[in-house]
Amino acid sequence: DADRGSVELTPTGPITHALSVRTRHGGIMLRVPAGSGLDLEAGSVHGELQVDVPGWTAERQEDSRTFGRIGTGGVPVKLDADRGDVRVLAAGLSTAAAASPTPRHADTASEK
Repeated sequence: DADRGSVELTPTGPITHALSVRTRHGGIMLRVPAGSGLDLEAGSVHGELQVDVPGWTAERQEDSRTFGRIGTGGVPVKLDADRGDVRVLAAGLSTAAAASPTPRHADTASEK
């Protein structure tokens, strides 16, 4: 949890343990290493939401939240920002791409 400030996570290997991050006044950036299998829940109340990771499958979207799977899934990851952007990117994606003014939103291919 962070009250003021952003959180940037760049694991050096596949994510294998549950992860939960919440910020009140700041963004969250998670760079997902290859080989990670995640069950992702991410939301941003007053900010942008971007998921740009190979193997991302959006399962449902509600208001400012998205739920889905990266790869085979399995490891729960929850990211919440009250006033900030949430970006989930493939490790190795440039910061310029991450700061793009037209982020690819976590679109749902088939809503349930």
